[in-house]
Amino acid sequence: MLSIVDLKRELGKNIYIYPVHIESIKSNSIDLHVSKFAWSLSTKKSIYNDGYVDIPPNDTALVYTEESIYVSNHIGGAYNSKVTLVSQGAGHIGTCLDAQYIGCSLIAIHNHSKSILKLKVGSEFVTLHLWYLNTPDYPDAPSHDNEPGHPRMLNGYEDVNSYIEWRDQNTWTTRKKDLYLKMMDSSEYQQCKKEFQKELDEFNRNRIKKRAKKYVIIFVILSVVCLLISIPAYFHNLGAFSIFMQNIGQWIVFPIAVSFFTTFIIVDLKNKN
Repeated sequence: MLSIVDLKRELGKNIYIYPVHIESIKSNSIDLHVSKFAWSLSTKKSIYNDGYVDIPPNDTALVYTEESIYVSNHIGGAYNSKVTLVSQGAGHIGTCLDAQYIGCSLIAIHNHSKSILKLKVGSEFVTLHLWYLNTPDYPDAPSHDNEPGHPRMLNGYEDVNSYIEWRDQNTWTTRKKDLYLKMMDSSEYQQCKKEFQKELDEFNRNRIKKRAKKYVIIFVILSVVCLLISIPAYFHNLGAFSIFMQNIGQWIVFPIAVSFFTTFIIVDLKNKN
């Protein structure tokens, strides 16, 4: 699963998203926002009303996200419910995001309560978790043939053309290159990248300090071991035994200590990568 570090690092590489909401990038997820394009499953009519999406009791709403998102063939994901909405009677969300998908997401959300569930347009309403694929999907060969945003699922719904027209006018919702350029030009994305670089620099400084301290401690311990073994042989003439102890300290223990120390650094750097 991608952490906040992974998510910010992959923006502009394996993940494109617009609009970018920095505060919605959490420890290991991205929260997506309510758009004004929403319909009732039972009436097939729009349920957008004066800045809110009103989901009737015991009805299911089909709601588009504000964000258009693209993920490469290295990444897949899953949409999940938010506790704040579930605690108000909203049903659980459990659908997947295929690798190489692009477009706004159409989210089905059920109202189990006996009152209208109001979703403010622009508010967070679904959480997206992302994973690196163990083996990348075939490039440029998505595992589905759905049109971006699944508009065919809305055949027969009232005023769907308003969404289609909006989508066609905003080509960043369906075209990867346009989405990339739209995201790159946004001040939110640029701010996110600046903050990420500061966070990363601070993280690396702290890591270097910890490693330096660890290496110094290891080196001191190994040096003390070498000294404890070899020093007595220099101050007490025990004949052949003294020569033997000197040779152990100089030609056996010290090289082993250096080898151990070097190996420790190499393994540490490999784990970092």
